[in-house]
Amino acid sequence: MRSMKKRTINMNIHHKNMKQLSQHMQSWTQSNLEQHGIYECTFARFDKKEAEFLAIPMFYDWHFIYLEQDLDLQIYKRLIPGARYLENSCDIYKNYYQFIKNKCEGKPNYFKFDVITETQSGYEMVTVGSDVPLTPQTSILLKKLSHQLSYEVDKVIKSKTNIKSEFRAVQSLLEQESNTANYEVKDTYNFAKSKYNDIVLTVKEQQYIRHLMFNKTQKEIAYEHNCSETAVRKVILNIKRKLGYEYMANSAMFNLLEQKDVLFTISATFKASS
Repeated sequence: MRSMKKRTINMNIHHKNMKQLSQHMQSWTQSNLEQHGIYECTFARFDKKEAEFLAIPMFYDWHFIYLEQDLDLQIYKRLIPGARYLENSCDIYKNYYQFIKNKCEGKPNYFKFDVITETQSGYEMVTVGSDVPLTPQTSILLKKLSHQLSYEVDKVIKSKTNIKSEFRAVQSLLEQESNTANYEVKDTYNFAKSKYNDIVLTVKEQQYIRHLMFNKTQKEIAYEHNCSETAVRKVILNIKRKLGYEYMANSAMFNLLEQKDVLFTISATFKASS
């Protein structure tokens, strides 16, 4: 009897704390992300050693749907360092899309974007939702804000107890890590040489633009394509040359590519191949 009462008390504390954390996430999202077209954000921290995870959702009710439907057993598939869109064919996306349509009065489009960071004990995940694909500038900003959010979470949870859950997919994650030497998702979308207004972009140039939209470095792109950083630099300079000036900043390049509908077209490949 005493044990049951203790579990009830612990559960009540858990619900109370999760509601408060959810409200904190709503405020943070409104202050930092809404002006960029992002209306939903979730933070999660996964500890492989302790086999537990902490999730701070913006929508408190979704967190329990997620656990009740055992969707947490599939989370290991997303724990790959980097930034990418969630596939619209996976169960988590399907369930969340139905939830968000009911929650936000039937949104016609929904893009769910993960930023995954590897830590000493496991992974941190920042997931955002938007009606349209993120611009390159927003995805870069989001990567920076993910570190800020991690710091904010550390401050908030110091006074909270009983907010962690069992990381039931930890064994699947460990098996995935042992079977995968390269965590980075390869770009499998088949580009073709194309003309955008007054410029023609090769397959490689479009692939490199896609990488840059995910804020990848020239070193990472070189590794991805098994070439030198010098070769990558030459391709990027050639893109800028076609736009008018080979030594322009990447931000200026993105602005011109956006005007020519290059970014919009390439953004459409994210959900097809991520």
